[in-house]
Formats: sequence, C-alpha cells, structure tokens
Amino acid sequence: MKFQKTFLKVLVALIIATFFNGCATGSALVTGKTYPPTKPENIEIIRKEPSKPYVEIGIVSADSSESWSWSGQGRVNDTLQDLKVAASKVGANAVIITTANRQAGNSGGFFSAGAAGNNYGGFATDSTDVLQGIAIRYK
Repeated sequence: MKFQKTFLKVLVALIIATFFNGCATGSALVTGKTYPPTKPENIEIIRKEPSKPYVEIGIVSADSSESWSWSGQGRVNDTLQDLKVAASKVGANAVIITTANRQAGNSGGFFSAGAAGNNYGGFATDSTDVLQGIAIRYK
C-alpha cells in the first residue's frame, strides 16, 4: 500500500513536470563567439536592429510543435520562452526576430457529450508557431 502511494505521487509529479516544462523546442546555430550563459528572463525580444552597439552570436529558432497549450497565445508564449532559453545558452542579451509565422498542419473536429446531456463541440488544429532570430550581445 505504501509503495502504491509513493508510486502515485511520483507519477503525478512527473506528469506535472512534463506539462509545465519543455513546452516547445528551441535551438541555436552559433556563427560567432559564444559567451557565458545569461538568464532567459533577461533576454530582450526586439523586431528591429538596436541603436546600441552589439555583436551577433548566432541564429536561434523555436517552434511550438511540443507545446501543451490550448490557445494560440499560449503556444506563442511557449515558443518565445524556448527562443529565450536557446539564446541564453549562448550568452545573448537579446534576439532580433527575423521570422515569425504559423505553419498550418492537419485539423479536425471533436465532439464531446457533457454533464446533464449538454453537448460541446469544437475544432482543433495542429498548426505550429515558428520563431527565428539573431542572438546578439550588447557591447
């Protein structure tokens, strides 16, 4: 009995960790010098070249193919977070976004019967949000 309770606790913890961690995928292609890692929460996401001097570290990309989010904004947030993580690993301070798009995938409907005979329906897609940018470090 004690083993079953412990096993159940570990299983629930693993499911929760999987749900809240690794929501998207990110990578970096280093084309310059790497620097000591920075914190992902300190990475600045920008859409145009900054006015202050910087050096290019490489190309970073992320997509929402492994996101658990049900909303489009949630998938974008997961993808942005993974882009920041990829950039932080090579020592970037910021990412200049060069590509932001949604790749259409397969789609299909679903139907579910709810409590007390209420019917709920919806439409789901497996589109993937893709972000790519240049990881930079301010001088």
